[in-house]
Amino acid sequence: MVTSLCSPKKSGALDSITSQLKCVALGLNRHFPRAILHGPMMLGGLGIPSSTQKYAKERLNYFLFNICCKSTIQQKLDMSIIYTQLEVVSFQQFFSIPFSEFGHLASRSFCVQVWRELEPDGIILRPFTSSTWIPTPLSQQDKAVMDIATKCYNTKGSSMIN
Repeated sequence: MVTSLCSPKKSGALDSITSQLKCVALGLNRHFPRAILHGPMMLGGLGIPSSTQKYAKERLNYFLFNICCKSTIQQKLDMSIIYTQLEVVSFQQFFSIPFSEFGHLASRSFCVQVWRELEPDGIILRPFTSSTWIPTPLSQQDKAVMDIATKCYNTKGSSMIN
């Protein structure tokens, strides 16, 4: 499950089933409110992570572990990061720009899935300074075409421009 590309809709169906099983295992009604079941203990919840939260955390750990190791997986992740950055066509690192605005420009990949899952929590991954993640503008006045296109056009229009 850690490396699978699962859409939010499909993971929601999985969450529904596993949440019901968790409620039954705890001796609760299977219709027990999910906000209380998965909510943080500081706010009165039970603090039991949903399957989506659990796999998002495991994906991030897997990504960070493998991006720091010198292995073939790290090389593949680096290629995926560079490819996604070129698809998004921005002078900012794609992890630091909103997935909701630029995510439609990128092909489905493990890195894009991590990016989608990090956005709601406000988590931003930053590369090392010597990294090849971010293209540099030629002059200070240069702006990326897609930064302008995503603001001026809808999803379909900006995808066509890309």
